[in-house]
Amino acid sequence: MSESGKVSLPSMTPERKEEIRQYADTSTTFAAEYLRELLAALEESKQNAEVEQKLNDTLHGTNKDLRKKLVVVQQQRDVAQANYKTYYAEATEVSKRLAEAQQTIAKHEEALNGIIAYSTDKNAVDIASESMGYPEDENKEEKCRYCTGRPLVDREPLMKSQLSDYNVFINSVNYLEDSIIGGSAPHSLYGVKIKYCPVCGKDLGKS
Repeated sequence: MSESGKVSLPSMTPERKEEIRQYADTSTTFAAEYLRELLAALEESKQNAEVEQKLNDTLHGTNKDLRKKLVVVQQQRDVAQANYKTYYAEATEVSKRLAEAQQTIAKHEEALNGIIAYSTDKNAVDIASESMGYPEDENKEEKCRYCTGRPLVDREPLMKSQLSDYNVFINSVNYLEDSIIGGSAPHSLYGVKIKYCPVCGKDLGKS
């Protein structure tokens, strides 16, 4: 009996089990039969314990591998989250810049359309039209620069002095008009209406 008052059984070593087995084999008493059954149950229990231990070792190894894989998956998840945040921030910035660029383009197009609609500068209108990508009318006849358009804006003078600003041009009612700079009158009319452009021969009555 142990110090705690409990009965202590002898250690069931292989030698002890063999000793009990020999006793049971040589004895015919009821106790011997009971011992044989007990030894068989003990052996079966040992085998079951070994199987359970193997299963436990296998489960332990599997659990260890799963933990390693879990760490890897968590690291990959963290990287993916960081990449997503970076991508989202970049996409937001690109969308913002695109919206600003579209607003700028819209303002520029509005300004160019204003030039095309209201400007009296033919070169500016041509440049604005080209910038907007408006196609030129291929069937449009080439216009004479002396008799087509607005006087002193689209039309060029028929004659121009090299020493002064004096020039002669076709005015809006198809009269020959000269400009006198510094004289008593800003314009003077010859009083003669012409029917045809002296440069291209166009019938001015049809214009």
